[in-house]
Amino acid sequence: MENNNAPNETPTPQPAPKPEISIPKHRFDEVSKAYAETREALKAAQAELEESRKAQERVAELEKALEDLKQQYEQEKRTAQLNRLIDAALEGKVIDIDVVKKLLDFEAITIDEKGNLKGLNEQLETLKKEKAFLWKAQKPVAPNSAKPNAPAGKSFAKKLAESKVKALGVAGKARHYF
Repeated sequence: MENNNAPNETPTPQPAPKPEISIPKHRFDEVSKAYAETREALKAAQAELEESRKAQERVAELEKALEDLKQQYEQEKRTAQLNRLIDAALEGKVIDIDVVKKLLDFEAITIDEKGNLKGLNEQLETLKKEKAFLWKAQKPVAPNSAKPNAPAGKSFAKKLAESKVKALGVAGKARHYF
């Protein structure tokens, strides 16, 4: 009879014994040294790569700052040119240039290629209607006179003084007094 009570035993394979490898000491030292040198070179390369990334980021930041400064310069240049042209356009026409300039919309004023202001006259006409007290009164010029305030010879006071001196005869006596 067969014995069915015996458990099924499968033999487990035993690991094969590892053969012992022996490396000569000088070969081991060479490989270890090459490994250490390669590892150091890798660390140096990684450090250089990190420095390069940081430098590229810094270059990008500086390029952005340069672009911002260029835009700021162009804006300030445009503003200075606008102020100069507006001052010239308002000179002698308004009582206070600064007050009028604060009421203007500088974004609506442009400078054409010839250096003329566009959009200023429309704003000035509107301001003249709304705030007429800011403008100087225009003095009418006489049509026949080239110089309206030019003296016409001797003044009245001078003529009067000369006639008094002649009438009294003091001028001749005063000349021979000393």
